[in-house]
Amino acid sequence: MNKFFKTTFDFFSYAIPGSAIIIAFMFCDTSLQEPLDIIPKYAEIIVEEGLQFTLALLVAGYLVGFLVYPIGRRLYRLVGANIAWLVLCWPNKTYDPGAVVAKRFTLVRELAPVNFAYIEKWHMHAALSHGLALAGLVGTGVGIYRKCCTVAPPTLQQEGWIWFIAISLLITYLGIERAVTFAEWAQNDLKETISKYGLNERAKNGLSIPPTVANSATATDATEGE
Repeated sequence: MNKFFKTTFDFFSYAIPGSAIIIAFMFCDTSLQEPLDIIPKYAEIIVEEGLQFTLALLVAGYLVGFLVYPIGRRLYRLVGANIAWLVLCWPNKTYDPGAVVAKRFTLVRELAPVNFAYIEKWHMHAALSHGLALAGLVGTGVGIYRKCCTVAPPTLQQEGWIWFIAISLLITYLGIERAVTFAEWAQNDLKETISKYGLNERAKNGLSIPPTVANSATATDATEGE
């Protein structure tokens, strides 16, 4: 498993969100009269083949998460920055053009690797968040389908699917909010590192940040962030 997931970024950014999307689609099973029925249905499989089931879910989740990553990224960028009812809750978010970010990333990666690792952590959290937001959106669609098309009203099962839809929508909202926040932190840290240590000038002179200075700066920035 460690060989398959080369980095923590892969695991949290692709495998977990992808697995959540697969689980959301599992609720399409019409044999489930209400959402909680999924527990006894898969309990025996998990008990008997827990490790194999988990590994299969994570590997399949990684592939799904990798493929839908751009969709989740576009979701939080469009919704988080432009939809009015969300902008009322957060300051208006703007994102730098890709070419500008790529240039800044190259500078920080080459000249301040310790700070770069710290920035990548924010990107990992943002990727996890928008992946879970997408999973919540899928869950919302599945819940609406089950409530409207496969459950005869009025029944107790209707109420269960209503709660399922509400929780899925909440996950979507919180995922987008977290993704926007973590992306903003990464962008701010990127700009601050370049500005604070004059990386543009250092790149021209072939210099880098001493590790002790970078470590001190990272610890200071983390304290300020809290």
